[in-house]
Amino acid sequence: MKYLGPTSHLRLNEAVAVVFLFTGLFVFLSLASYHPFDASWDTVTGAERAANLTGPVGAFTSDLCLQAFGLAAYALPVLILMLGWKWIRSSAIQAPVAKTIGAVTLMSATCAAFGLTGWKPIAGAIPAGGLAGSLIADGLVASLNPLGAWLLTAAAW
Repeated sequence: MKYLGPTSHLRLNEAVAVVFLFTGLFVFLSLASYHPFDASWDTVTGAERAANLTGPVGAFTSDLCLQAFGLAAYALPVLILMLGWKWIRSSAIQAPVAKTIGAVTLMSATCAAFGLTGWKPIAGAIPAGGLAGSLIADGLVASLNPLGAWLLTAAAW
C-alpha cells in the first residue's frame, strides 16, 4: 500500500473513504459545536450532558484540537475530507510526502500567524493559535524579532 494513497482494491478504498469522510464530518461537527463549559481535558463541570453535538467524545476532541491548534484546527476536518475524497475516487495521491510536509507547514504557519496576534477568541481564554501557535510564535519572535517572525510566517504560508 502506498503512503496515504488508495490501494488497487476498490471495495477497500470505499470502506476506508467512508471512515475518512465520517471522521472528517465528526471532527467538523465537534469543532463547530464547541462549548467551553463541556467536561473535557481541562474542564470539570457538573453538567449531566455535553452541549456538543457529538457528545462527550466530541467535547474532548474539540477541546484537544482547539487547545493544540486554535482556529487552525478547522483545517483538520477539511484535510481529512480531502483525503477521504481521494480514497473514494481511488485516485493516486501524487507526491504524498511533499503534500504531508505542505499540510504540516500550512497548519504550523497558520498557528504561528494567529499566535503572533495574541488574540484569544475562543471562550476568551484559548489563544487563536493554540498551544502550537504560541510556542512557534514565541520561538520565532525570540530568534527573528516580530517583523522577521511575520515575514517567515507569511513566506511559509
